[in-house]
Amino acid sequence: FGRSTICFFSDNVSDLSRLAAWDFEDILQCCIPCFDGLFPAPHNETILDLLYLMSYWHALAKLRMQTASLLVVFREVTALLGDALRYFALETCTHFETVETDTEYRARSRAHARQQQPTAPANSLGGKRKKTFNVFTPKSHAFPDYPLQIEMFGTPDGYSTMLVGKSNSIIFNLLICFQGETNHRVIKGRNDRSNMNNAIPQIIKMDVREAVHEQMTQELENLEKISAGTTQAGKGALPADPEPDFSTSYSISSKDESQRVFLPDLLQANSSDPAFKVIRSIFFCTSDLPY
Repeated sequence: FGRSTICFFSDNVSDLSRLAAWDFEDILQCCIPCFDGLFPAPHNETILDLLYLMSYWHALAKLRMQTASLLVVFREVTALLGDALRYFALETCTHFETVETDTEYRARSRAHARQQQPTAPANSLGGKRKKTFNVFTPKSHAFPDYPLQIEMFGTPDGYSTMLVGKSNSIIFNLLICFQGETNHRVIKGRNDRSNMNNAIPQIIKMDVREAVHEQMTQELENLEKISAGTTQAGKGALPADPEPDFSTSYSISSKDESQRVFLPDLLQANSSDPAFKVIRSIFFCTSDLPY
C-alpha cells in the first residue's frame, strides 16, 4: 500500500468516462467505506457483501502464483460472486429507481439537437431515461471461466489477450480464434473509410473483400509451392513414399480428405450390421463413452 499503489481518481466516479482497468481496480479497493450506510437495510449489507466478494475475487484472479488449494478457494468465491450478482440484479435493483447520469443526459441532449432539422420545431427530449444494472454482458458471462483458464494456461500475468491474428479480417480471425482485444482498431479504421451513413453493411463488405483477397493470396502461394515441387520432380523423380506397415500400425491416416466420414454416424447407420459390432465396441472402449 502507498501512494504509488492506488492512483488518484476523481471524487465524482459516476461521471468518469474512458476508464482504464487500473481505474476500476483502484475504485473497487476504495469504494466499500463510501457505500457503507448509504442504503437502507437489508440492501446495505447485500451491496457491501457484493463489493467485498468482487474485491476478494479480483485479488485471487490477480495472484502471480496459484496452488491447488487456492484454485479450490477461487472456484468457491467465483460461485458465490455469481450468486451475489444474480441476487443483486433480480432482487436488490428492483427496489431502486435508477436513471442515467448528468453527463449521459447532456450527451444525449446534444445528439438529439444535432439530429433536429433547422427549420423543424424543437421537440422536447423529456427527462432522464431509466437505466438498470445489466448482468447479461460478455464479461459477466466470462468471469466464471477464470479458474479453469488459470489451471490450463497459468496466471494472467504470463500472457496477454491483446494479441491480434496475422489477418485484419474479422471473419478470418474468428475462424482461427486469434482475434484479440486490440482488433477494435481495425473496425474503427474501416468505419473511417465508410461514408458514416449506415456504416455496418459497408464494414461487412470491406471485411468480406479482405477475406476473399487473403484466401486468393493463400491459394496462389499454395499453387506456387505445387509448381515448384512439380519442377523439381521433372528434373529428378523423387522416391515414392514407402508403403505403411499395417501389422505394427495402430492407426492409418488417409492422404485424401475430400470425403470425410464421421465415425459415430457411420456406426449408427450400420447398427444392424454384425461386422460393425466389433468396431462399435472398440470405439466406445477407446473413447471412454458409455456403451
